[in-house]
Amino acid sequence: MLHETVLERHGYEAHLNAVRLTELYRAYAPLVHARARRLVPSEADDVVQEVFLKLVKADPPEGASLKWLYATTTNTCLDRLRAASRKDPRWQSDVRAAETERRKVTLEEAFASVDLCRKLLARVDEQTQAIAVLVYVDQMTQQEAADLLDLSRKTVGERLQKLAAAAEGL
Repeated sequence: MLHETVLERHGYEAHLNAVRLTELYRAYAPLVHARARRLVPSEADDVVQEVFLKLVKADPPEGASLKWLYATTTNTCLDRLRAASRKDPRWQSDVRAAETERRKVTLEEAFASVDLCRKLLARVDEQTQAIAVLVYVDQMTQQEAADLLDLSRKTVGERLQKLAAAAEGL
């Protein structure tokens, strides 16, 4: 008897979770896809699926779903960019060629070129990558990026200075 009650309750909870997931998918999948398409256009569909699979496993609080989805989408895209840069050794020779030319690249130039952007992002840590995408690609203010990533505005500014130093090395 107790076993049947537990199963019924589990089935009901699973149904509620499925309903919530369906609602979140309908509401936010287009936003997740648009975000992924900006960062990894050829893999946007896969990113949407991966993000919603992570949602099922993570089960963020109801009020934080949009913030969680946005951050997770950004991180998933950055993970894919990092993985692609590790698999493609051509970028290393491109970086060496750029270094021999000793040409200084501004951050704006680096983010205008997808290849230069990938090379620059490969030179910095994950947190700096996330900040760079939010500030330079999504055009957020430093304060908005800090709020989204739960960092201080000063930390965001310091990370952007670190990014500028990495860009000078290109």
